[in-house]
Amino acid sequence: NILTQLEVNLEDLGDKIVEIKKDYLNNLISKGENNLTIDDIQIVELYGIFGDSVVFKVQRGAWEVFSTLTLGEYIFVFSNTNTPLVWNNGNIYELEEAFGANFFTDEDIMNLYNTFKRSID
Repeated sequence: NILTQLEVNLEDLGDKIVEIKKDYLNNLISKGENNLTIDDIQIVELYGIFGDSVVFKVQRGAWEVFSTLTLGEYIFVFSNTNTPLVWNNGNIYELEEAFGANFFTDEDIMNLYNTFKRSID
């Protein structure tokens, strides 16, 4: 049974993965989404842990149009509007929001960009 890199990365997170899913679900509930359970939350990409922040992507509705996100000197290009999320101390943020809140060092952003590039190559 060969594990995918995502499965290995998720295993490395251990109990944090349950916390992240619960916090993401609570975030959705606070926005009026009441029809989901924790089993509906599927993490489809894990970009890494940077300090107190976990950068990940969940399966969620998205427009199939290219979108870009500029973080410092790095430009991230996505094939749809489902951009990464950030879990930090129990809260969920869009990546751009977390960048604006200074959750990342310049080195973190460079490493995130390199991880992102590897995931699409």
